[in-house]
Amino acid sequence: MRQRRGLAILGFVAAVLLGRLCFVYLAPFLIALVLALILDLPISALEKVGLPRAWGSFLLVAVAFLGIPFLFSLFFVHLWYEIKSLAGIASLGQLSDLFSGKIIALLED
Repeated sequence: MRQRRGLAILGFVAAVLLGRLCFVYLAPFLIALVLALILDLPISALEKVGLPRAWGSFLLVAVAFLGIPFLFSLFFVHLWYEIKSLAGIASLGQLSDLFSGKIIALLED
C-alpha cells in the first residue's frame, strides 16, 4: 500500500514537471483548441441560418478582433476617471491630515 502511494506521488510529481517543461511548447495549441471549441457553437448556428461556414468564421473572428479592443478602450476610459477621482480623494486626505494635525496642536496648548 505504501509502495503504491509512493509510486503515485512520484508519478504525479513527474507529470507536473513534464507538464511545466512542455507547456511552453503546447500552450499555443491548447489556446487554439479552446478557441476552436468556443467558436464552433456560434459558427454552427450561423451555418444553420444559411451562412456558409467560412463566412461565419470570418464574421466571428472579425467581430472579436474589432470588439475586444473597443471593450478594452471603454474599460480603460472608466479606469482613467476612477484614478483621477482617487487622486482627488488623496489630496483631500492630505488636507484632513494637515487640519487634524493643527487641531491636535491647538488642543495640546
